[in-house]
Amino acid sequence: MYVSLCRGLPESSFRKPTKPQARQHQYNLATAGPPRRKISNFVRPQFNGPMELETLMEEGAVPGSDGENNLTPASNTKNGNRFTMANGEKTQTTVTSTSNVQPFSESTRGSAVNLFIASYAANFGAIAAGCALTWSSPILEKFKNGSDSSISLKITQEEATWIGSLVTLGAAVGPILSGFLLDRLGRKNTVLFSMILSIVSWTMISFIPNLYVLYVARVLSGISVGLIFTAVPTYIAEIAKPDLRSSLGTVMQFFLCVGFLLEYIVGPYTSYLTLALVSLATPILCFATFMWMPESPYALLGKSKEDQALKSLRWLRGNPLETFVVKELNEIKKSVEESKNKNSGFSELFANKGSIKAVIISLSMVAFQQLCGINVILLYSESIFKAASATISSSMCTIIIGSVMLGAASITPSLAKFSSIKMLLYISAIGMFCSEATLGFYFLAVKSKMNVSHFQWLPITSLVIFIITYCLGFGPLPWAIMGEMFPSNLKSVATSLTASFCWLLGFVLTYNFPGMRDLLGMDFVFFLFAFFCIMALIFSLFILPDTEGKTLQEIQDILNGRTSTPVNSNCTDKAI
Repeated sequence: MYVSLCRGLPESSFRKPTKPQARQHQYNLATAGPPRRKISNFVRPQFNGPMELETLMEEGAVPGSDGENNLTPASNTKNGNRFTMANGEKTQTTVTSTSNVQPFSESTRGSAVNLFIASYAANFGAIAAGCALTWSSPILEKFKNGSDSSISLKITQEEATWIGSLVTLGAAVGPILSGFLLDRLGRKNTVLFSMILSIVSWTMISFIPNLYVLYVARVLSGISVGLIFTAVPTYIAEIAKPDLRSSLGTVMQFFLCVGFLLEYIVGPYTSYLTLALVSLATPILCFATFMWMPESPYALLGKSKEDQALKSLRWLRGNPLETFVVKELNEIKKSVEESKNKNSGFSELFANKGSIKAVIISLSMVAFQQLCGINVILLYSESIFKAASATISSSMCTIIIGSVMLGAASITPSLAKFSSIKMLLYISAIGMFCSEATLGFYFLAVKSKMNVSHFQWLPITSLVIFIITYCLGFGPLPWAIMGEMFPSNLKSVATSLTASFCWLLGFVLTYNFPGMRDLLGMDFVFFLFAFFCIMALIFSLFILPDTEGKTLQEIQDILNGRTSTPVNSNCTDKAI
């Protein structure tokens, strides 16, 4: 902010004005506005740089008794900064609105380019996770049918089920392991370790096509996926600026969809070995790029590496004015020190109201993500299209689904800049409900033997709408919310619990979907998914707190019921 100072008179002129003179002087100050020309009885104080100006704005100043314009702190008042002149009189400043003038250019506040580079490099791991999750979709048919001459391995339906499902079981183990690794290895090294596991698993799949080797490789792939789904959101939440945390938190879903689409496009039209080698390239890409990125300042301060934390934060903020970096680092340091004074065990998740609320919110968000039926739709899209009497081939169906997911995920970060997290969740829940309820009525009509020949386009359209609205909200945002709900001392154990719960619930749903479909009908399944979408909407409306633009400490204050006075950077002009 610019500060209009009441200019100090020379020492020779310091004397108490008469009452008429004082009234006239106050009138001139109130009506004339900032001086546009030099006034003989006033001198302009000199500032030695931005640091001195910022100190002046925050603390006030007084000219020294030697008659120079050296400024020393004075007391603050409610309506403005008070300045003491050499004769002991006090005056106050007029604070002008920042909407009119800005004391610092944007370059002094740094750039977000490095922050985006680090976020994207970390999210390359999500591409590897997407490949691991969907690799079985195109490859299991080749195993069962023997259509690929490059492999001689033949498997049964039960063995195919294990190959497909072991990755989700491994993903449930990964978050538990991450609770140990995030604190000891750090956020960055945990991501790199997950990529090493992924490289090992794809190497085994590529060159040792043995059934039991595939089992082990799929478990390793799943562990890598579980680590990615905990380490990356934690890393992003800790390095991001508050105003960019929402949009950066949605980027993971985009890269995950890139992995989905890569498997869907390459898998049906290439050999077993080619697909495995293409998949192997994704963790190598992540490792080669992310190894150059800085560690999270939170993790560095947690290990008392303050110099490295300052260097990391300076790079992430694009080398801004040192004042801004030091101020943010002190805020992070305060948060980390407070966390160190608290226990970090599993039992601490339920030790106070704020932590309990954070656990409920995180578990509920990932539960609604799974109960909307996303994994069922992704893994059983072929059978769903067949039940709907669709004429599109199964490989083309998966490509359509993957392409729509990628397109929807690509616009989510942009929408997150212009809309709040809660608004995106509202849109997502309503869109998923409408699309799945429509599918439920369609399958009810098919079961009732009604003529639906003119509506065969409806299932495909409904699934496309479902995928789009899912990617706008309940796809990426539960993970972003999970990354900002917990204090530093509980972040590792809490995210491990949340992610493990998510993957276990996903495994239960995908494993039991065929039985539910045969017992209750496809229409009942989609009506059930639609019901949970309505529950997700109600939860987002009335229980989920609004964390938009808030720091991690402010979010903890909200969860614990502590109130804080909001600070408005645009002060109202007042003439004193």
